[in-house]
Order: sequence, then structure tokens, then C-alpha cells
Amino acid sequence: DVNAFCEYCFADETGRPWKQADFHRQWHELITKHDRVQIWAPREHAKSTQMCARIIWELGRNPNLRCRIVCANDDLAKLRLGWIKRQIEHNPRVRMVFPSLQPDYRRGWEKTAIYVRGSTEADPSVDASGVLSTGTGTRCDFLVGDDVVDQRNAILQPALRQAVKEAWREVWTNTLTPRAR
Repeated sequence: DVNAFCEYCFADETGRPWKQADFHRQWHELITKHDRVQIWAPREHAKSTQMCARIIWELGRNPNLRCRIVCANDDLAKLRLGWIKRQIEHNPRVRMVFPSLQPDYRRGWEKTAIYVRGSTEADPSVDASGVLSTGTGTRCDFLVGDDVVDQRNAILQPALRQAVKEAWREVWTNTLTPRAR
């Protein structure tokens, strides 16, 4: 159960274990039941950390999964991937639940893409990119758009709005495999 996994494996900045709110449970239920889910919630509701934890849980269950995180820019995407990397490498509870979920340093454990041991896929286990970066030629089974729209690409530079819409539709959703979520 993804919620039990989150509560057992992760802690907040004070060291207290996560307590999944009812809405977190609902989000994971929707993601489990449906191939396409959009979650809108105010800041500080743990959307990003819930999705990063979900990716770890998904990879623990299937190391051949190809996940992608798309954010407003590359730096934000790298932060998300950095959290995932730290949990896989250093969180003893994650390793207890999924002992075979380990970095594949030989294939790649970088700032923008990682491979986990046991993956037989050519594409990374998790790839992190800004929405206006390139993604052509790769495939994805689990796509997370996290803070794709920001002040710069929506307000300060309104000409980017259309570019963001087109990139999401023409680049990122086109990387989805037939079984993708």
C-alpha cells in the first residue's frame, strides 16, 4: 500500500513520520485507479513530495518502469530527482521495504537521469526535465508534471504560455507508452 509505505518510510523536517492526510490517500487512490489524473491543491499540501514518494514506491515494485518528472525548469526538476536519489541511496526504511531498489551507478546516476538495478530498459528509470527541454526519442511509463507553469512562463513572459502548452502536448505526452499513466 503506497500510503503505508509513505508513513513508514518518510519523515518531515523535524523527524516526525509522515501522517497521510485523507486527501493524500484520495490522490493515491485516483492514481491507482486511473491512467490520467490531475491534482490541483494549494501550496504546502505536499503534492511534489507525494509524487516523488510515489515514484520510489512504483520503482520498488517494478524496476523496469520508466518515470519522468517535468517541471517549469531543469533546476526544479533536478531538485525533485535529487530527493528521490537521496531516499533510494540513504533511507534505511526504503531499503528495508525494497531491498533490491538500488542505484545502478554503472548505467547512470546523474543530476537529470538515474537507473535502478534490475532495469532492462534503455531509457532511464527516472528522468527529470524542464518543460521546454527536449524529450524526443525517449519513452515514459509514468509521467509527473510538477509545477510545470511558473511566474516566468505564465506571466512575465506571456509568449512562453503557448510554448509550454505545445511542449506538454507535443513533446512530453508523446513520450508515453501505451501502458503509461
